Amino acid sequence: MGLFNFLKAGGERIKLAKTFALIYIEEKTLSSLGIDEMKSKTLDLVYVAKKGIVERMEREQMSMIHKLSIPAITGSSINTITIMQAWKLTISRL
Repeated sequence: MGLFNFLKAGGERIKLAKTFALIYIEEKTLSSLGIDEMKSKTLDLVYVAKKGIVERMEREQMSMIHKLSIPAITGSSINTITIMQAWKLTISRL
């Protein structure tokens, strides 16, 4: 039972990291869009953030100090950042 929970938690962290990476990459392209497209895309990204990050963190009881490997943000799969740092680089910029 302990191993299953460990693997499930790891899978959820990977999904969380992928969602942060998706938002980080998509947020970079917002400035090149027209105003209507920018509004629509921003709302889409906020929805993805709510479902993929906020609800997942609440469900899995993750704290903002958990570390994630997000190569899209850090430039390397070896470097890790906290959820708080990833939040500042993605969600707070939206």
